[in-house]
Amino acid sequence: MKPVRQLSNQFKLHSRLEIGASSAYLLAERFQHTVRRLPTSAQPQLLLPVPLHPQRMNMRGFN
Repeated sequence: MKPVRQLSNQFKLHSRLEIGASSAYLLAERFQHTVRRLPTSAQPQLLLPVPLHPQRMNMRGFN
């Protein structure tokens, strides 16, 4: 399994919440870097979170 997927699984499936803050920071940095390289016409106008299904939300305890 790839390291990023391992971290993601640890965070989401094993409630390793301490992974969340650093992962969010790295994801935001990477997203900004990627978007800046796109032509203006191809840059996203909006980023929408997709909520979890209530059953999965109850299983994880967080969204």
